[in-house]
Amino acid sequence: MTRPIPQHRIQTACLLALTAIAVAAALFWMRAVVVPFVYALFLAITLTPIVHTMTRVTRIPHVVSVIIALIAVFVVVAVLGGFISVSITQFARNVGAYQRQFQTLVNDIAERLPLAQFGIDPERDIDFFSILPAGTVEGVLRSLTGTIASLLSKGLLVMLFALFILLGNKGTGKRSTGALGEIEKHIKRYITTKVVLSGITGALVYATLELLGVQFAITFGAFAFLLNFIPNIGSIVATVLPLPIVLLSPELSQTAKILAILIPATIQFSIGSVLEPKIMGMSLDLHPAVVLLSLIFWGILWGFEGMVLAVPITAIIRMSLERIDSTAPIAGLLAGRLDGFRDAQRPPASIRAEGNNDRPTGVPDGLCNESDGAGEGT
Repeated sequence: MTRPIPQHRIQTACLLALTAIAVAAALFWMRAVVVPFVYALFLAITLTPIVHTMTRVTRIPHVVSVIIALIAVFVVVAVLGGFISVSITQFARNVGAYQRQFQTLVNDIAERLPLAQFGIDPERDIDFFSILPAGTVEGVLRSLTGTIASLLSKGLLVMLFALFILLGNKGTGKRSTGALGEIEKHIKRYITTKVVLSGITGALVYATLELLGVQFAITFGAFAFLLNFIPNIGSIVATVLPLPIVLLSPELSQTAKILAILIPATIQFSIGSVLEPKIMGMSLDLHPAVVLLSLIFWGILWGFEGMVLAVPITAIIRMSLERIDSTAPIAGLLAGRLDGFRDAQRPPASIRAEGNNDRPTGVPDGLCNESDGAGEGT
């Protein structure tokens, strides 16, 4: 017979659900400040060992070490953003050439297909279709320009938050202990691994496209670096992004076009699906379905920035819930383990002991019930 779920567990689940809704609403409305602060927090966790090592080795003040580390990060971000901005400007200048190439490609396809049999007028429908991408390209360029400007403006706020966080951390650089130390260790390992592997991915994609003669190779390499921070989905988007340029470049041969598609896709798959899981292991202990749902959830709340932060934030939530007895089953569910929920349906050991206090020691349940029934009958 299945025991009913205890009332206190139902109350705990309802309170957790209401709390999660309230927190999600607050995070959405305060995203303009919360998102830069979270980025600054992760940046400070990553830079803390570097700052302490620099202070200890060079004997310079802690403040100077913090400023040098943040300047280095700012220079890298500024250079990356500058390359992307210049490439977008060059792409905008060549929109007409790509438009003509696209129209030629569409006309060639229309001549080879029997479109008249399907009621399609090549002179009317195909011409309209070939002009359509011009507006799409213009919209994409405006969107990319606005996104880069937004990221740069938030970058200044991130640097400001990180400056105050690092200035307030004047410890010896020793690792924290307890729950905070475990969370810091896993998050630092995740960020370090992601930065290194994303850098390798971006460099290999750039080198491949540059050797094959693809335009804007450095831009696609930069996007491969940035999008690699988004698990699963980012690598697919980074692979698809160069396709229009590759397919519409008349100077590229058919072999070069095929290689420009296959080699970056192989690089993304090999690093993201083979190398990264072996290096990172089960450090975050999240089920793949939970990772996908977290990307959707944080993407709805915070957009692209939320998708980048989705995995480490969800991992922090899982590790925090694991420390509390009443929420430990939820942490097990995020890790893909259902044993915690099965055990949660059992009553606590103290309750089981109280229910067995009246039973004589060594007497089975059945015999005890029979003796009670006999006593009542007599």
